[in-house]
Amino acid sequence: MASLPKSAVFPAVPAHPAEAVQADGPASGMLILTAAPAGGGHGGHGDVKFPPFDPGSFAPQLIWLAISFGALYMLLSRLALPKIGSVLAERSDRIQRDLSEAERMKTETDAALAAYEQSLADARGKAQTIAKETRDRIAAQVDRDRQKADQENAAKIAEMEKQIAATKARALANVADIAADTAGSIVSKLLGRDIPAEEIRSALLARSRS
Repeated sequence: MASLPKSAVFPAVPAHPAEAVQADGPASGMLILTAAPAGGGHGGHGDVKFPPFDPGSFAPQLIWLAISFGALYMLLSRLALPKIGSVLAERSDRIQRDLSEAERMKTETDAALAAYEQSLADARGKAQTIAKETRDRIAAQVDRDRQKADQENAAKIAEMEKQIAATKARALANVADIAADTAGSIVSKLLGRDIPAEEIRSALLARSRS
């Protein structure tokens, strides 16, 4: 490898990028490093612009934005969107199943409530029918018992009336005998002779009839 001549100048490397220039003269073909002028050309800090705000880079930025958006859309449509769609479909199916189950349970509840109300109405009707039949049966039994008691009382009263009539007849007969005996005794004492008891009874009987 050829060495640089002693006449080559190597200045101090500045903070700005160095520029390479071709040397003239006997050292032709050799590169000499020279410092770029401060603040000159594109190396100065005053000329540096933020790429999104650089009007010259708008077109590439739009192109890369379209490419990125298309890639993102393809990625989402192939991977994320099907999963999201399946999750939404599953959730919709689950909600629909829950709604159907709730509607079925509501229908069963309404049917059970209607059956309960119908059973309650039937039970009330049967209770009223049983109560009416019981009242009618008791009333009929009371009427039969009262009629039987009336008949028994009537029979007893008739029997007692017969007994009273017989007792009265016997008492009257005894009274007639006593009266006849008494009258006979009185008449015998007054007349001084005995009068037959038959005559005295006949006289008393005729007297009571008159």
